[in-house]
Formats: sequence, C-alpha cells, structure tokens
Amino acid sequence: IDSVPNLRTALQEFMSTVPHYTDGLSQTQRNDHSVTVDYFFTDSYCNIVLETMFDYDQSNGVLLSEKTFKPIKHGQLFFVAGAAGSLQTLRDLGYRTFDSVLDNSYDQEDNNTQRWIRLRTAVVRAQSQGMRNLYLKAKADIEHNQQLFQANKSQRLNSLIKDINEHC
Repeated sequence: IDSVPNLRTALQEFMSTVPHYTDGLSQTQRNDHSVTVDYFFTDSYCNIVLETMFDYDQSNGVLLSEKTFKPIKHGQLFFVAGAAGSLQTLRDLGYRTFDSVLDNSYDQEDNNTQRWIRLRTAVVRAQSQGMRNLYLKAKADIEHNQQLFQANKSQRLNSLIKDINEHC
C-alpha cells in the first residue's frame, strides 16, 4: 500500500466511514447465501465481486463463495476481487470468464496490491467501452455460465435424492 501514492490515505479515509449498507438486510440475512436482493442483479450488466478472501490465508489458495456464483446465476458479466487464480479456478470448472471482452490479466497477479490496481484498471477500461456493449458481446458466454450453473445444481440435487433413497 505504501508504494502507491495516496492509497494508504484513501484506504484510511474509507475505513473511517464503514460499515456501508446498501441492501437493507439484517446481519443474519446478509450472511445467508440463499438471500438475494434481486434489483442488484436485474438492473446491472456487470458485478464486481468482493470475495471473502482476497489473499486466502496467504497460501496462494483460492476460495470462491456464493458471492462469485450470484452474478453467474443472474446473468451478469463479473470481475472477481479475490485471490490470484480465482478466474482460472472458474475456467477449470467450465465457466467462461469473458476474456474476449474483459481484461482479466489482473487474476494472474500474485502481488495483492498490484492485483487490486490492475483490477481497478480493468474495471475502468470496461466502463469506458460501455457495459451494455460488452454484455451484448458476451451474451453467449453469460448464457453458457447460467446453464452450467443450473446443470451443476440439478446434478447435485439428483445425487442427493439418490443418496437419500438408497439410505431409506
């Protein structure tokens, strides 16, 4: 943080004004992964996911939570502010990360501060190109992700039902 001019000051100023709430949910609801405030997803082309761990236990591990899967479910472009390799983990699961329309090179940056700066630059670049335009260009990938998300859910549910039937 010290290597970036004014970043420490900006962070301290921001932190002095938290917490910020935009959803009107109780703390219990906010921590319930099944609760979604739909208008955050239906009125937006892109989601900046602030994952639970930006540097998962300093081991270079990736932890994806429900936060990453909500924009997939709701059909949005997304950036993931998470551990290095978060987007690669999604790709390994079969999801498409919009590499043809978004600069996702930030995901490969191991240095946390530099990854954050590169992520910000990628978001600003995408905004300047027009999110609706990028969304339309990525529509096939968005639909692929939604179908994969739903298929995975159906597969897990069918497996659970099978296990229940075998044990009853």
